[in-house]
Amino acid sequence: MRHAVLVIAAATCLAAAASAASPDPSPDCQPSAEQALRALNALRAAARSCGATPMAAAGPLRWNDELAASARQYADELAGRDTLSHEGLVLKTLGRRVRAAGYPMQRAGENLAAGDGDLDEVLDRWASSADHCGNLMEPTFQDAGLACARSSGHFGYYWVLHLGLRSSRDRLP
Repeated sequence: MRHAVLVIAAATCLAAAASAASPDPSPDCQPSAEQALRALNALRAAARSCGATPMAAAGPLRWNDELAASARQYADELAGRDTLSHEGLVLKTLGRRVRAAGYPMQRAGENLAAGDGDLDEVLDRWASSADHCGNLMEPTFQDAGLACARSSGHFGYYWVLHLGLRSSRDRLP
């Protein structure tokens, strides 16, 4: 069975200028799984327009440790490279990244951001971008993992959100 991978790269990298970052950034920007899910599911609970596309409210996401591990590994890579790109050095594609972390995906999405040090700022940015908003509101996604990595480089913070739908033979009840 072929697996579809939904990778939507926004027209902009959603990278805030380094000067926009807080002057005394917290060394650990990673929200807890509960904080991340609460914020993501609150955003999905309300219908919204993603660019010109109206999106209905979407069901709640579940935290997934494999997607969180995939997001963590990629956020660390981006911070280490001091760049924002949907193409990885070792695991070049989103599909390879989530499968290498053990997630049996049918479909996956990835949102990236750099510069913002706060989860609410990142979610606001993603909700304001048509493509990123489309990923957030995609009703077929059931699982999520989010990571933030701190860097001393240009942007300071690197955020990765991995969203997924398990393959039908591996779906949880």
